Order: sequence, then C-alpha cells, then structure tokens
Amino acid sequence: MATSQWIPIFKDAAAGNFRLDYCSPCIDAADTTAAPPADFMGAPRYDDPRTPNSGVASAGLYADMGAYEFVETADSDVDLVVRNIVGPGRGRGWQTATIQWEIANIGSGTAVGPWRDAISPRTCA
Repeated sequence: MATSQWIPIFKDAAAGNFRLDYCSPCIDAADTTAAPPADFMGAPRYDDPRTPNSGVASAGLYADMGAYEFVETADSDVDLVVRNIVGPGRGRGWQTATIQWEIANIGSGTAVGPWRDAISPRTCA
C-alpha cells in the first residue's frame, strides 16, 4: 500500500492529542498478533464496527496503529454535551453563519485542559 494511505487523523495534534480520530485509516489497521493486548492507557483492543478492517486480526479483534486504541464508546467520568445551540435555521453553501453553543460536563469527573470545538460535515470515504 502507498504510504499516504496510513497518514493518521488525530483528535488534535496541534494541542498534543495524538489519539486517533473517527475515520483515521490507522484504526483497525495494525498487526494485532504483534501488538500488546491493551493500549498505552490500558484500554483493551476494540474492533470499530464502522471502520474497514485492514490489519491482521487476533481473536476477532484488530489493533490500531499508535499508542492509543480508538474506542469511541470507552467509559469516562467526563461527559461533555452541547446545550443552548443558537444559530440560523437555514443557510446556503459558502455563506457565513454565526452559531453559538454552550458545552456542559454532565459526568462525575472534572473536565480539564483546553479543547477545540468544530462544526463540519464528516463522512468516511
């Protein structure tokens, strides 16, 4: 395979968050037989059902490339939700729109550190 097919999509590399993001070609792409049973943080291997499996499986699981396993449904004591969305009901392509929203943590843990919000249509090709 060409090298460009394995360029990872990270959550926020500019801020030092090198966890794989949804649609990254590095999800389920490693050789699971050569990978440890858990990632750097102790999360077990997980086969993301929306990602094509391109790696080598072991016991039906596919490891991700990199130190962190992509587990979108992993347990967390931080649960950020969007509240109070304000914006236009409709828009036209390439037209500027102002949208405001509030983020709230409804989890039992404390959300710390910076994060970035973005609105964009995303589909995996």
